[in-house]
Amino acid sequence: MEKQWTKAQLKAITEHDKTLLISAAAGSGKTATLTERIIRSVTDTANPADISKMLIRGILCKRFAESREYSRFKLCCGRSRKRNNK
Repeated sequence: MEKQWTKAQLKAITEHDKTLLISAAAGSGKTATLTERIIRSVTDTANPADISKMLIRGILCKRFAESREYSRFKLCCGRSRKRNNK
């Protein structure tokens, strides 16, 4: 089952070529939203982003490091780096 994004989350995920700052309450989906944005950006077949040129800053906690979003992020970014370093 695919995650149901709010209107604001979907906008943050899909708008490109802009600097993004997300500020929201705990448990609101900030990590999932940013992770989805990054994954979609680097796996975009028409115009893939280069993960090595992204500045990604956040407050990472033990919970995030153990989360499914982090696992998806590592998997995706690992593939992106291999593709971009050919």
